[in-house]
Amino acid sequence: MMGNSVEVRSRILGRVTTIVHCRRIQSLDVSQTLLQERLGVTNLSVAVASSITAAVIRIRGMEETDSRMLFEWVSRVQH
Repeated sequence: MMGNSVEVRSRILGRVTTIVHCRRIQSLDVSQTLLQERLGVTNLSVAVASSITAAVIRIRGMEETDSRMLFEWVSRVQH
């Protein structure tokens, strides 16, 4: 989290960095299966408005404390 934006980095075959300004976040969902609850991880989905279409960023296996902190931060900044 940087000011009014969020930086998301992922790595599959190469490093991808996405910076999302808070005002472009349309929705943010945190979900968790029973197994993930036991492991202390969540799934995070962020719907982002763009000039052409909405994009969805999905993060699987994010630490529960990190996803809750991000959820609360977005709620605070947008209101």
